[in-house]
Amino acid sequence: MSPRLVLTFKLLTVAVFVMAAISFMVKLLWPFADAMTLVIYTLAGWGLLSLLALLGVGCVIVSASIWQWILRHRGTDTQWLWFPGEPQGLARQRQSQRLHQPD
Repeated sequence: MSPRLVLTFKLLTVAVFVMAAISFMVKLLWPFADAMTLVIYTLAGWGLLSLLALLGVGCVIVSASIWQWILRHRGTDTQWLWFPGEPQGLARQRQSQRLHQPD
């Protein structure tokens, strides 16, 4: 079996288990709901999970691009603020950039 087929099978298996878990929780919350209502609420649960996943990925992409922009414009990574100064390699790199930069 190809790795792509195995990955597809695994993703479908996880999707079925998550669908069953959401359906089970909806059935616990509304025990007298009919099948169509369960399907609608289950699909709404999937939609909410998908939206949260997309928002998480979007936040990661936006924050990564902001940090890259800051670092490209000679900013210092905020994690270095815990230390008394910049790392030696960064100081040398900035010095060499100043020497080679046309005015």
